[in-house]
Amino acid sequence: MKDTVTFLPQSKTALTRRQTRLAEYILENPDDAVFMTVAQLAEASGVSDATVVRLAQALGFDGFPEMKQHLRAALVTRLDTVSRLKRTASQIDNVHQLIASVVEQDSKNLLETAEHLDIDRIVGIAHVLKDTENINIIGLRSAHSLAVLLSSTLGFLGKRVRLIVPGTGEIWREVSTISRNSVLIAISFPRYTRLTVEVAESVHRSGITVVSLTDSPFSPLAPCSDYLLTVQCHIDSFIESYVTILSLINALVTAIAFLGGEKAVRQLKRMEEMWDEKNIYHKPEKRDMPSWAIDSRPEQEKTSGKNYSS
Repeated sequence: MKDTVTFLPQSKTALTRRQTRLAEYILENPDDAVFMTVAQLAEASGVSDATVVRLAQALGFDGFPEMKQHLRAALVTRLDTVSRLKRTASQIDNVHQLIASVVEQDSKNLLETAEHLDIDRIVGIAHVLKDTENINIIGLRSAHSLAVLLSSTLGFLGKRVRLIVPGTGEIWREVSTISRNSVLIAISFPRYTRLTVEVAESVHRSGITVVSLTDSPFSPLAPCSDYLLTVQCHIDSFIESYVTILSLINALVTAIAFLGGEKAVRQLKRMEEMWDEKNIYHKPEKRDMPSWAIDSRPEQEKTSGKNYSS
């Protein structure tokens, strides 16, 4: 994939009708589309060969071959955990090599993300979130850890954040009360959590702004997103790697604070004062040094460099 941080246009109206039809076909049939030629994909989706090429270019690729390569990479990341572990084990000789490989892949993801970073896209999303007081966040299964982190850091900036928590049985009640002037942030990576996608679709149909953090413009979150931020997340493990998205979450929240100016500084100062008042963080106690640890030598001997302990 050319751009590790890329996005679809902000709404489907930015694509032509035929491009939209083609994008929807690819989203619905990724396993088939990845093996098709331009002509086969055009015929299957009912568009022209030129539309296939133009969609690839509209998504930021140099052409169809690059888009197809990205689709293949996305297909690999959707393998189940057992398949991932077997695939990795078949390429690794020992556990030392395995550990080095996993860390190296995370490093590559970060480097590629930095190299192709679409800063304007991140700044645009930062402006949207800065100007929104009510923010709802959903991220389920392993992505819930990302949702918790984002919720916590946005809360530091004084945002009214509602974290949609899995396992309570009340998700749809919470979704029904999301106000029109708020934002939903949806977080999901392969293998995409069905409920996260369904919530994003429902909220988007209601006219509420959806910001999605995911891995690809072909993610099922893409069609229901007003703003899409994607990151490279190739993995050499049976668990998902969130190194790159953690980095971008950090960059995004820091950008929001910067754009907030003095208001953000005052809020952070209030938070620091409250943490100090409530003794939130550990503070080492001041203790007198034991007598045996005090150097009783004359000051002249201390500065002479002599050591009498040997």
